[in-house]
Amino acid sequence: MQLVINPGSSSKKYSLYDNGVALVSARFEKTREGFEYTLTHEGVSKHEEISEDEYLSSLEKILFWCRELGFVDDHRQISAIGVRIVASGSFFTEHRRVDDEYVDKLKEAQPYALLHITSMLQEIEKVQELLPETPVFGISDSEFHKTLPIEVRTYPINPCDTEAYDVWRFGYHGLSIESVVKKAEALLGKSKRVIACHLGGGMSITAVLDGKSIETSMGFAPASGLPMSARTGDMDAEALLYLMQKKNLSPEEAQTYISTEGGYKALTEGVGDMRDLLAEYERGDEKARLAIHLLQHRIKKYIGSYVAILGGLDLLILTATTNERNATARKLFFGDLKHLRIVIDEEKNRELEGNTDGLISSEDGVSIAVLLTDEMGEIARATKEIQLST
Repeated sequence: MQLVINPGSSSKKYSLYDNGVALVSARFEKTREGFEYTLTHEGVSKHEEISEDEYLSSLEKILFWCRELGFVDDHRQISAIGVRIVASGSFFTEHRRVDDEYVDKLKEAQPYALLHITSMLQEIEKVQELLPETPVFGISDSEFHKTLPIEVRTYPINPCDTEAYDVWRFGYHGLSIESVVKKAEALLGKSKRVIACHLGGGMSITAVLDGKSIETSMGFAPASGLPMSARTGDMDAEALLYLMQKKNLSPEEAQTYISTEGGYKALTEGVGDMRDLLAEYERGDEKARLAIHLLQHRIKKYIGSYVAILGGLDLLILTATTNERNATARKLFFGDLKHLRIVIDEEKNRELEGNTDGLISSEDGVSIAVLLTDEMGEIARATKEIQLST
């Protein structure tokens, strides 16, 4: 059995897998009101509010439930642990066993994926404390993007600097994109030219040709690409350098600025949840309108450029929480792309709510599929593969 851990800045997910099947899953989340916990077992979910201390001891809680539900009598029956890793550097573009060197390299990369690496390190430390004999594997969120062509991965800087400092476009959300590309093939058959849009707290868009990533909006670090909840997305380097001078920011402070003080949370002066942003937009709030219109423009810009790179489009995949749960957001962000043959059927879109896969495309356009991402399943698969190969 494998225990899968997906730590984020405001949530933590756990699943116990046996032969590719999730036996029990749990999600711990910081909400606007406090903290909550959802346990899912045999299709039934138990939901309750919890304290901050319970949130911090989430690993102990899922291990308790694994015993309570009879899946393990002893923690040693968990043969491997897979942890999703979001970190800059060629070292982290492969799935690897976590050892002292791995942890040291994570600490070195911490400033460049601040929101993720802090929580990853905390989870790894807790796992090593509670299950010291169980091998832990870091499952790369960038591995799927190793197929990016050299002209896409490379920054236009001195090649000596590229090599010496390992500065490349690595891409992220790879586990999510790989899961929905596989799901689309299983449900709809093979599609040659695919664009996958992952819209959650983090956002990215990826162009996939014949099942391989050939372009993606995130680059060296996850703060690049689309504007997100609290990340700036693409920003002129000269503008950032100018701000550093005017605000007297150190490099570390500038990294915090673009990773935690940007995005639509900055534009609205505090609204960092998409549900709240949409509500403010519908009420006519001018700051929310600017944030939504900026996102619409950037999404259209990326999709248009990727259609050009792919030479056309056969399938648009919409995934992650915003796309999966919100018909209004899907219409706002993808409803003005008819010139690219992306045409949403409004009735299908309205009817597709909640945790359900489905098509929302009109018959006179390309296929548009809303697919639930399965990062946890991908982590479990990769963990089992690397476990068997070592």
